Amino acid sequence: MHKTAPFKRADRVAGEILRLLGEMLIGGEIKDPRLQKVSFTHVKLSDDLRNARVFFSLIGDEKEQQQATKALMRCGGFLKKEIGHRLQLRYTPELRFQFDPSLEHGAHIDDLLQHIHHDDPEETDDD
Repeated sequence: MHKTAPFKRADRVAGEILRLLGEMLIGGEIKDPRLQKVSFTHVKLSDDLRNARVFFSLIGDEKEQQQATKALMRCGGFLKKEIGHRLQLRYTPELRFQFDPSLEHGAHIDDLLQHIHHDDPEETDDD
């Protein structure tokens, strides 16, 4: 009986791309100041490994999000070259960057919960 692998190759390579992008950002290889608040959250890679959607997040206003998107598009060629060099793939995927609002949404929910917690006058610990 043949066991199937738990992950597709595209998933494994996507994880490696995400790891590399994070390392380059933390290591200072990506020097654009508009990207200081950026976190890469997920990479979705096509099965043929030729196209990658890189999801990123940052907590900031819409102007900062637009600036970060422009900065990522501007350094996309450098990032693609570095990924190709480090992963030694036959084809280096085209990188497309997409804002992921999940961190911002989570921060908003946390603020709402904190607000509810502080406004609740009947806090009792003897339940």
